[in-house]
Amino acid sequence: MKVGHLKLLYNLLHLIYHKKVSIPRRASPIITRLRGIFHRVVLLRVAYWYGRYCDYRGIALPYLENLDICFLPFNTLLKLSSRVREDEALALSLARSLGLPVPRLISYGHNGSVDGGSIWMTRIDGELLSQVWQNLSDGDKAVIVDEIDQCLRRLREFPNPDGHFISSLTGSHINSFRAAAGRILPASNESDFLHNLMAARDRNLFKEAKFVADSAKIEQILEIPHSIILCHGDLFRHNILVKDGHLTGIIDWECAGWLPEYWDYTTMTVRGYGAKLDWNTRISSTPGFRYAKELESDFTLVRATEVSFPR
Repeated sequence: MKVGHLKLLYNLLHLIYHKKVSIPRRASPIITRLRGIFHRVVLLRVAYWYGRYCDYRGIALPYLENLDICFLPFNTLLKLSSRVREDEALALSLARSLGLPVPRLISYGHNGSVDGGSIWMTRIDGELLSQVWQNLSDGDKAVIVDEIDQCLRRLREFPNPDGHFISSLTGSHINSFRAAAGRILPASNESDFLHNLMAARDRNLFKEAKFVADSAKIEQILEIPHSIILCHGDLFRHNILVKDGHLTGIIDWECAGWLPEYWDYTTMTVRGYGAKLDWNTRISSTPGFRYAKELESDFTLVRATEVSFPR
């Protein structure tokens, strides 16, 4: 088959693929309430007795850094906390439909209490990358980082159907550990989004010349056009599962939303920027990383606003 024919076939398959993917919709309030009651009344009790059973049988459950997780039989788990929202469940469902290795959503529920929502989902086998990174071979690190990059490039192929609007999947705020009060406010475009984040700066902490210079450096990011895509929002190694030298899962989508395409790449590498850390160097060397200027601006933004981040 000629190269031109192969390219045509690829474009045709690409078009068919994107037609199949649709944005998941919210469930009715009544269904959500009933599911929430079921999760907290039934599944929590099942999780308790399942834990007792595993202790009795000497079955070791996987280690997770997230204390909001309850293990359940049949390779499933329940996540519940005040931070769990339906937006996370919808992002999880959309990411899976895009082909990413994420848990399969079974149901989202909210029983109407102040305790927050709950997500019942499948469990993915693997170890946290944060726990094993230092012990991996260079070859395994290269493979895993490349597979992460492939996932991010897949997300980049599916822009927000609503254009430049930045928000959660329900049009609300986005949970974030790198924004004032832990929230990124909805914004009609990237400029409004950036200036909302910049508003968290305390002018009294900087000399005027430094404040103005930082403003100019941060706003340089607006000179580069970006698509608004589904981003994980907190894609650090503690949210990545690996096994046998390969990526097996990307978990914890509570900070996901429609965000500028560079967001996951810069969020992964902004910590330790300029220190030539192994992780940063490998991420910035992937085929999908084309955000060196954005990373420089984003580092300036984080440094200027980090005092407002949730602790």
